[in-house]
Amino acid sequence: MKKAVTLAIVILLVVIISIASVIVIQYAFTNNWYNYTANVKSQQLEREALTFIKNIIQLDYTKYYGKIGDLPNPENPYTFQYYVNYQNDSNLSASEKYQQMLTITYLNVNQTEISFTISTDVGLISYHDDGINVIDQSKGILERYQTTYNAPYIQDMLNSLGNYSTITNSSQQVGDIRLDLLSGYGIENITWSRAVGNIPNSFDTLTLLFNNGTFNSFTDNWNRFIIGSSSVNISQEQALQIANQEVQSVQSVGWDGGTIGISGTTINDNSVTYALSFQPIGNTTYGETGTLAPCWQLNGNVTYPLEGNTLLNPYFSAVIRADTGQIQKLQLGSYSVST
Repeated sequence: MKKAVTLAIVILLVVIISIASVIVIQYAFTNNWYNYTANVKSQQLEREALTFIKNIIQLDYTKYYGKIGDLPNPENPYTFQYYVNYQNDSNLSASEKYQQMLTITYLNVNQTEISFTISTDVGLISYHDDGINVIDQSKGILERYQTTYNAPYIQDMLNSLGNYSTITNSSQQVGDIRLDLLSGYGIENITWSRAVGNIPNSFDTLTLLFNNGTFNSFTDNWNRFIIGSSSVNISQEQALQIANQEVQSVQSVGWDGGTIGISGTTINDNSVTYALSFQPIGNTTYGETGTLAPCWQLNGNVTYPLEGNTLLNPYFSAVIRADTGQIQKLQLGSYSVST
């Protein structure tokens, strides 16, 4: 009998201690703005991302709470997802939570340069002072980013905002830096790009995006690529000639799971559109620095016979380096052609 009583007392004590532990744990976590189980493999990365949100973006901790999503993303181990919601909207549906999801992409290039993408679908990230306009918000983010991450290239971007008080649709080029301001449909976009020789560059960029005046995303890819060449030695007419020669040399294309021979393929010259811009050359591995070169991008139609019939105006596209004339890419319809 005494053993039974003793065992009951022990079980009761274990239950009491367990309940007390749960209460303590719940109290500790509900008083934090985020609540998740740390991923052992990426704790340093998580700490860096959370520090960035706190110190650079300055999320208002009194208004939001967060919860980690799927971690890590097997296709991109640099990406984290958080559900960031208003404190008084904790009973949102799964769909509503998805709309308010904060995605953090962290990229450390060669252990020296840091790049973040932080975005929400509906721009829920908020500052302590919601009355700050977009230009001043942008300056604040850039100043904190420059100081914290020792990013000297930010100073030229700050200087370029000196003549603006509001976002207007405009562009300006100062040295090798191009600033584009776009505003419309509630979206305000500020993008800097490294545009050597005024050649457009959509890869080597830094972008701030706002949704109705509220911060939405920050992306820094400024040092993700280097410019290997900025010389334009090939005219658009020469680029078309190079593309035409390559197209005429194509003897077969993929068709119905196999290949089929073709001959007499020609580009319809009047259909071709041209664009000159910096494009990556060679293979670029995610997380490593890539190289850019000026390229002509050609799009248009070709005519070639197929199985005794002539297919009129199938689509073609080509990317040709403007410095060397080398063909980077050739596409006939939905098929890539080896070059």
